[in-house]
Amino acid sequence: MSKKKRIRRDIDKYFRSGRYWELLRLLESEGLVSANANEYRESWKSVIGDALKRERGFDQFRGEVGALKSPPNDPGFRFLARLAGFIEGRNTAEDVLELKGLPPDAERLRSNFADFISSQPTGDKLRTVLQKFILEPAKITRRHYEQLAGMLPDALRKSASDLGELIASARRFNNKAVASGGWDAIGISDLQKLDRSLLARTDAMPTGFREVLLHPFVRNLALMCQRLAPEALINQASQLVGSMPFLLPRLAGEKLDEVERKLSINCRQSMDGNTENRHDDFARKAESLSIEEKLALLSDLRLEVRSNRSGEPDLDFSDFFDDEEEWDDDAFAQEQNQHMPQLTEQLLFLYGRILADISSRLPGLSPREKKELVRVMEPIVLQDLEFTRNSIQSGQKLMDFLDAVLKANCAGVRTGLLTVLICSHYRNGGLRKRAEKYLDQLASPTQQDMEWLATQWAGYYYPKVGSLKPLLTRYEQNEGLLGIFATQICSSLELSLCEPLILADTPLFRLGDRKINKPAEPGIVRRELDALAEYKLLDLVRNYLRCHPEDRFTVDGHLCWLNAVRSHRPAGVWQFALNELRRGGRVENMEDDFFPLKSLDRMITEKFEAVILFMTEHSDELATLPMASLDPLLNELLAHPRIRPGHAPFLIRLEKALAGKVEAGETGARQAMDKIRRLMLKLVKSGSKNSSKRKHRR
Repeated sequence: MSKKKRIRRDIDKYFRSGRYWELLRLLESEGLVSANANEYRESWKSVIGDALKRERGFDQFRGEVGALKSPPNDPGFRFLARLAGFIEGRNTAEDVLELKGLPPDAERLRSNFADFISSQPTGDKLRTVLQKFILEPAKITRRHYEQLAGMLPDALRKSASDLGELIASARRFNNKAVASGGWDAIGISDLQKLDRSLLARTDAMPTGFREVLLHPFVRNLALMCQRLAPEALINQASQLVGSMPFLLPRLAGEKLDEVERKLSINCRQSMDGNTENRHDDFARKAESLSIEEKLALLSDLRLEVRSNRSGEPDLDFSDFFDDEEEWDDDAFAQEQNQHMPQLTEQLLFLYGRILADISSRLPGLSPREKKELVRVMEPIVLQDLEFTRNSIQSGQKLMDFLDAVLKANCAGVRTGLLTVLICSHYRNGGLRKRAEKYLDQLASPTQQDMEWLATQWAGYYYPKVGSLKPLLTRYEQNEGLLGIFATQICSSLELSLCEPLILADTPLFRLGDRKINKPAEPGIVRRELDALAEYKLLDLVRNYLRCHPEDRFTVDGHLCWLNAVRSHRPAGVWQFALNELRRGGRVENMEDDFFPLKSLDRMITEKFEAVILFMTEHSDELATLPMASLDPLLNELLAHPRIRPGHAPFLIRLEKALAGKVEAGETGARQAMDKIRRLMLKLVKSGSKNSSKRKHRR
C-alpha cells in the first residue's frame, strides 16, 4: 500500500472512530490540513466541546494541545488555553476572565472559575502553607495536607487529601522500630505500592504544584536511603531503588543517569520507569548501556516475557472446566493487554540496538565466528518471535526486526525463509529480495525447516495462499520440501468448513439469533489459486476445494477427498484413513469433556461414514495390504463408537477378505477375523433388542 493510500485510510479510520487528537496530529505532520478542512474543523470542534464539558476531556486537552502548532481561531479554544495556562502558572486569573464572546459551555465554565477566584484564600496564606512543604518537609503530616486541601479547587482538593492519607506510610520508614530493624524491616512491596499510589494521585496535577506536594515524601525516603546505604548489598540496593521508579528521578537528582545505568543491569523492571511514556524511559536508559549490559538486560527481559505468557490457561478442557474459580479469564486477558504489548515493544527495541551493535562489529569477525553467531542467535530470535508475534502491533515492525536480523548476520535458513514469507504476505519486495539473496549463501533448507515454517506461521499464507509464490518459485522442483504447505492448507480448509457447524451449536460462541454464514476462507483460497495455476504442487488443495464445491462439510465431499488423496499419494492413503479414524475418536473424547455438540457429533459420524464407503470401494486393495498395515486400521475401525448394524455388509466383505488371507497361510489375520465375527454377532444382538423395543412400543 502506498503512503498516500495509507494516510487516507488512517484519516478515515481516526475520524470515524472519534480519535480526533490523533487525526489532528496526522493532518499537521503531513501538511494535509487544507486538503481535509472539514475533518480538521470537526475534529477541533469535538475536542474543544469535550474539554468544556468533561474534566477528563480538559485533562486530555492540556496533555495534547502542546504538540499542535496551528491552533484554531475559536473563542472556546482561547478560553481553554488560558485556563490551562492559569493552572500551570503561565497566566493570571484576569487573563482568563477578560475573554468575551464565549460559547455557552465556555461561559458556564468561566462563571464557575470567577466564583472560585472570588472565594479562594489569599495568595499569602496559600504561599505560607506551601513554603512549609518546601522548607520543612520532614515535619509535614496528614494535618498539613488536609489544611492545604481546604484552600484548593475541587479538581485538586481530593488529590491533596489523598496524599495526606499516604504521608504516614513514608514517615513510617524512619520511625525507631523500622530504623532499628535495618534492611530486614523494609517492605519492598510497601515501597512499590506507595510509589504507584503517588503516581496515580498526582498525575493530573500541574507540574510545579505536584513537585511541592511530593517533596515531603522524597525527603522521608531520602533519609531512609541514606540510613541504609552503608550496609547495602548491590542486589538489595537494586531492589530498593527499583521499587520506586516514579520517585527515583527526585531521589537521585543529578546522579540519575549513573544510578539508572547500574540499576538496569541488576533490576530489569527499573528500566520501565513509572511515567506516562514508559517506552521512552526504557529507550533512553537502554541507549547508554554497553552491548554486554544490553545482552544481560535482554536475558532478563526474555524471562519476563515468558513469565507473562506462562500465565495463559492450559486449554486441557477437562481441567479447564472442572473448577471455574481456578482461572479468572477476564483478569488474565486484562493483564495480557496491559503488559505484553509493552514488553514486546521493549524486546524489539532492545534487539534492534543489540543487532546494530553486532552489525558494527561484523567486519572484524572471522568466518568461523560469523557462523557461530548464527548458531547462537537464530534460535533465540525465532523463539522470542514465536512468543511475541501476537503482540507485535504492525507488520512493518515485524519486517523491520527481521531486516535488522539479516543485516547483523544473525539469520539462518529459517529466518531467511520466514522473512521471504512475511514480506510476500505484506508485499515488501525489497526486503524479500534481500532475504532471497541471503538464502543463496546458505545451505538448502531441510524438510524440518519447511515443516516449522508451514505449521508455526500458517497465518501468513492461509487463506492468502498467494504469499507462497516466492517459495513455490524457488523450490518448485522439490515437492518433498513444499508438500507440507499443501497438506497444511487442506487441514486449515477442513477446519474452516467445520467451524460454522460447531459455532451454530456452541453456547459459548453463539452469536444471538444471527445466522452463521458459510466460511469466507475457501473462497479466498480459490481466488488466490487462480493466480498460481502453474504450480502443480497445489493440485492437492484444488482437489480438496473441488470435492467441497458448496464450502460445507459432507459425506460425499469427504469421500471425494479420500479418493483424491489416493490418486495423489497412493502409498499413504491407508495411513491417512487410519489417521482420520483416530482424529474422530480424539474429537469425540474432547466433546465429552467440552461441549455436547450435535454438529460435532454429525461431523464425526459423516467422517466415519466416508471412511467406510472408501474402504468398501477399495476392499480388493484393502485385502492385499500386509497385516502390519491392515491390523492398526482394523483395530481402530472395530473399536470406533460409530460402528452400527447398518455396516454389516461391509464387515462381511472384510471378514471374507481376512478369511482368504488365513487360507493363504497368513496366520496373523485370524485374530482380526475373529474380532470381526464377534463384533457382527454383537451388532446382530443389539439390532434384535432395538427391534423388539420398537415392536413393544407399537
